[in-house]
Amino acid sequence: MNSHDNEIFEPEELARLGSVFDDTWAALNANAPVERPELRSALASILLRLARHGTLEPHEMKATALRIFHAQPVTPPQEGQFVEPQLGASL
Repeated sequence: MNSHDNEIFEPEELARLGSVFDDTWAALNANAPVERPELRSALASILLRLARHGTLEPHEMKATALRIFHAQPVTPPQEGQFVEPQLGASL
């Protein structure tokens, strides 16, 4: 079990999220591969927050995460700081 903001995820859920992360990251990098840790962190945060909001199918999580990711520019955080993307009206 792992937790994110006091939310508990079972190993099966984490495995599913990992798979959705990999698929979504591949889609984001299809045209221009980029390895920026802050982008990976932002995507992971989006997916974890989506998982807390309900039970979406993997393809729905991927589509929603891509929409949110593209709607919110991710700026590099100051050293030691992470700014979490918001899940407002983008859902």
